[in-house]
Amino acid sequence: MPLAITGQESVWYRVWTKLGLTDEEIRNYFTGPAHLPWHRMSNLDYWQGPLPKEWLDTQEALQKQIVARERQFNMRPILPAFAGHVPSELKRIYPEAKISRMSSWGGFEDKYRSHFLDPLDPLFATIQKEFLEEQTKLFGTCLLYTSDAADDLLCVDLGGRRSIKKKKNLLRMRWSCLRIREESTAFGLSNRVSTTIQ
Repeated sequence: MPLAITGQESVWYRVWTKLGLTDEEIRNYFTGPAHLPWHRMSNLDYWQGPLPKEWLDTQEALQKQIVARERQFNMRPILPAFAGHVPSELKRIYPEAKISRMSSWGGFEDKYRSHFLDPLDPLFATIQKEFLEEQTKLFGTCLLYTSDAADDLLCVDLGGRRSIKKKKNLLRMRWSCLRIREESTAFGLSNRVSTTIQ
């Protein structure tokens, strides 16, 4: 079960476009290619952007080759799912959405801080559905998903509650959004999560 997360920015580009963001807003929200691992983990936005459109296109083509070859070897690729990381510009379109600014990371200036959508907000399920649909169109059906629910992500101040119970509720909500897509879905969490769902 190999992790197959290449090309996800191409999927996100389509989702954010559908939700009303501009090309400039979306590609500036992504970091430059060298820092995408930290962007994907919700540590950093905007740094060394905008992400070139050519990068989106070539990484999408590469991911299609990767998952095709994995399936030829009877492997079941694990594809990404929505974890709550959103562009701050989404507030312009959805002013009532419960979007919080994450804490600063790695000594970067505040303007590079990431933003997180509360999984209990109705918009979360909408974004999850759009992402999984777009991803399936590009890379085929998948029953295994990963979502980087790192502790630093789940410790965002959502009404002052940072308890283990709150974390479990957030994880349950994210799981239920995935199950909307497919009853037999398996959900892989990042190894940085210290809580379990019971």
